[in-house]
Amino acid sequence: MATLVRAVHRHHLQLRSELSRLTSRVGSGRSKGAGHALHRFLVDELVPHAKGEEAALYPAVDPIIKAHGTATRTMSLDHERIVGLVAIIGRLVGRIDHARGPRKVALEHQLSRAAIQLEGILLLHLDKEERDYLPLLDRFLSLRAQAAVLRGMHEG
Repeated sequence: MATLVRAVHRHHLQLRSELSRLTSRVGSGRSKGAGHALHRFLVDELVPHAKGEEAALYPAVDPIIKAHGTATRTMSLDHERIVGLVAIIGRLVGRIDHARGPRKVALEHQLSRAAIQLEGILLLHLDKEERDYLPLLDRFLSLRAQAAVLRGMHEG
């Protein structure tokens, strides 16, 4: 793994870990100042990270995607995560039906977190399609081709 890839991967692991820790604190209701700590992390760490990716990483990866990748790959990754969360939610719902007491409460909390994660990913995914793909399709794809895409979406 190259230096850049290692460094970005390591930083992503740190961001995930800290966000998970802070999110758990906010959701627990037991930690005074947890909301402030979460916001400070987001402002000091996450937003600068996103801006850095926009300024340096994405311009470097754009020509590589054009030459060796596909522009829609990240949308397919969204679908993988969405399908995975749907499966997790299904398993949790089945387990909640048979749980009692504190175990049921814990499972319901896990279900709530999974549903919130799914909601966030799905809303972002739909927004990307609405703001990027659909205007391009509307502008550059014939009505006949649009109808064929629509049929294909409902058949597959």
